[in-house]
Amino acid sequence: MLGFRFGHLGVNCKDKSVASDITALLVEAFHFDVKYEVKSNFVNQYLEIVNNIGPGRFGHIAIKTKNIFRAMHYMQARGFELDYSKANYRESGVLFAIYLKMELEGFEVHLLQES
Repeated sequence: MLGFRFGHLGVNCKDKSVASDITALLVEAFHFDVKYEVKSNFVNQYLEIVNNIGPGRFGHIAIKTKNIFRAMHYMQARGFELDYSKANYRESGVLFAIYLKMELEGFEVHLLQES
C-alpha cells in the first residue's frame, strides 16, 4: 500500500564548485548519467550531490512512497515526528517531500512522493 523503497542518497557539499567537482569525478570514474538541477546534481538517479549544506550533517536519505499523505499518517501513528518546517512543495502547491525528525549517523531522512 505505501510501497516504501529507497529513493536516493543526498550528499552535502560546501558549495556548488565542490558539488560540480564531485559530480565530474563520479562521471569520469563510472560513466554515470547526470541530471543537473538548480540545487543539486543527480548522478545515476540514486546519488544526489547537493550544492550546499542541506539537512543532515552529511546529507539525507530519501525514502519513496506511493502515497506521501498515508505514509505521513503511518509514520506519525508509529511515533515518528515529521518536520513540517522542512516540507517541500511543487509550484502547484502539492506536497512532495517531508523530513522526519531523525538523523541517522549524520543523514536526515525524508519521505518522497513517487512521481
